[in-house]
This record gives sequence, C-alpha cells and structure tokens, in this order.
Amino acid sequence: MLPRATLGYQRRRDGDPLLLLWSRWGPVDGTARLPSRVVPAPSTTITVQTRFADLDPLGHVNHVQFYVFMETARVRFMAQHGGTLRGHVLVARSECDHLREIPGTTDTVEVTVHVERIGTTSLVVHHELIDAGVRVAIGRTTMVAVGPDRRPRPVTDTERAHLLAGDQTSASSSTL
Repeated sequence: MLPRATLGYQRRRDGDPLLLLWSRWGPVDGTARLPSRVVPAPSTTITVQTRFADLDPLGHVNHVQFYVFMETARVRFMAQHGGTLRGHVLVARSECDHLREIPGTTDTVEVTVHVERIGTTSLVVHHELIDAGVRVAIGRTTMVAVGPDRRPRPVTDTERAHLLAGDQTSASSSTL
C-alpha cells in the first residue's frame, strides 16, 4: 500500500527551497486526477456572504471565519445527504489549509462539501473554499457517529448509502 502523502523539497533556481507534496495520485497542486476506481460522492456547493464582522485588522477575512464557512456548508450537506446521521454526529477533528487570503473586498465565497472517506464509526468531510474562481482553502472535518448515550456507534449501511448515493449530477447549489 502506498503512503497517503509524501513530503519533499527541491531547490529553486534562486536557491530557495520549494516544498512539494505528492499524494498517491500525483502532485498536490490542484491538477492531480483521481483514479477511475474512486466513486464520486454527492456534493453540495453553497455561496456564503462575507460580512464586515468577518474581517480582521489587516483588512482580510480572519482565518477563524474559514471554519465558520466550512461549518455552514457542512450543515447544509448533512441536511441533504446525512439521512439519520443528521444531528447524531460530533466533530472530532477539523483542519484547514489556508492557500490564499480572502480580501476584505470579497462579497461571497463558494464552499463545496463532499464525503471523502467513511470508516466504521466516523466520516471525513472535505471542504473547498473558492473566491472569484480561485481555491483559497481546503479543509477536512472528521465526524463521529454517536448514539443516544453520546458514545461512538457504527455508521449503518443505510447512512453510508445516503452519504454516497448519487452521481455528479446530484450536486446542488444555494446561497446563504
């Protein structure tokens, strides 16, 4: 089995180091294509309006707001595709790779969400934030399915089917 990702570096012509990241599908630069054996899962794209309160003293959207944008889209995704998991998951981990800043002049940000992986008791949700056609952040949130006692429980086959059902035409879009 190949490692999930490999990190390396090479020297640029000017002598500065350049960090490189490769996944098992190729370089992580936004151009790698997933192999055909990966079944596309449904996705949800929403447009989130930025507010003055989202800005920090530097005049761009504060990094914490990226998580708020991801949560807003994830809640909409779970409402559409979560089935009985909706309201019965806890966030175990949330991460965000900030690729570019979102300037204070930005009115809206598009956020696309889809399930990246489903385990026995958890699922990983992938988020992509787009500003004016440019990817500004990639995020992942690991959520754990819980029972009435708030303890982890297995994701059922029905819930798994809801999360993975559909094709690329089932993607939806809305504005918040």
